[in-house]
Amino acid sequence: MGPRNQPASEPVTLGRRGAARARLALPGRMVTFDGTTSCMILDVSQTGAQIGCDEPPRVGAMAVIEFPPIEFFGNVAWALDTRFGMHFDEPLDQEMVIELRRQADSYDRSERRHLLKMAEEFVTGRAK
Repeated sequence: MGPRNQPASEPVTLGRRGAARARLALPGRMVTFDGTTSCMILDVSQTGAQIGCDEPPRVGAMAVIEFPPIEFFGNVAWALDTRFGMHFDEPLDQEMVIELRRQADSYDRSERRHLLKMAEEFVTGRAK
C-alpha cells in the first residue's frame, strides 16, 4: 500500500487535485449565462483549469471556455480576485493536455517575436 492506503499501482494524489496541471497562459473566451468575455487560460489538467479574467463568475456557475477548436464545459469551483478554478463536466484526454501545452509554447514564441518587432520599430522610428 502507498500513501493514504492507496495500492502502490495507483497514482498518488495529494490534496484535492487528482491530476497534474500544465501551465499555459493562452488567450480564450469565456461564455456564461451573463455573457461572453475574453479570458486567459492559466493552467489546465484533465479534470479542470485555472482561468484569469476581469470579473470571475460566481462559484457554482456553469461556464464554457473556448480556445478554438477546443471547448471546456464545467462549473466554477472557486473564485478569487481575477482568477477562478473550473471543474470540467467531462475529463480531457492526456493527449489534449499535452497539445494545449504545445500550443502555449508556440503562442509564447509568437508573442515574443511580435513584441520584439514592435520594440525594434519603436526604436528605429518606424512605429505606426
